[in-house]
Amino acid sequence: MNKNGWELRDFMVIIGVIFFSLIVAIIAYKNTIQPLFSASKIKKDDIKQETTSENTYQDLENIIKVAAERYQNNNYSGNIDSVETKVLTYKFLKKEKYIKEKLIYNSEECSGYVIFDKDRASIKYKPFIKCKNYKTKGYEKEKDE
Repeated sequence: MNKNGWELRDFMVIIGVIFFSLIVAIIAYKNTIQPLFSASKIKKDDIKQETTSENTYQDLENIIKVAAERYQNNNYSGNIDSVETKVLTYKFLKKEKYIKEKLIYNSEECSGYVIFDKDRASIKYKPFIKCKNYKTKGYEKEKDE
């Protein structure tokens, strides 16, 4: 800087530093912060599901629960202060392609549903399945239709 104010060279250095800082900030955002936000939106095809005769009842309950969580993550738009309960059936989740394979135990297809309970900021998923020789405690047939 001289007695008369800023020289063109000083001004160009300051603009260069600002431009370089902006580029570094954009790269840092794209590599660190943006993936955190995009990871919260789970896509339908992200998780491969397999149901075989070797699955346990708990595995089947987990498969239908994860499918309900993915459905709610992709489609739910409630607010933080709401209190809601929804029932997501196996048939619906399969039709919407959140479950790709049949829920099979010992070569028999099972049915079921998940209760989505939202009480303000608290969200709970409770899966229920019914197979030939097993029924989750608390299972209600009318919710599975």
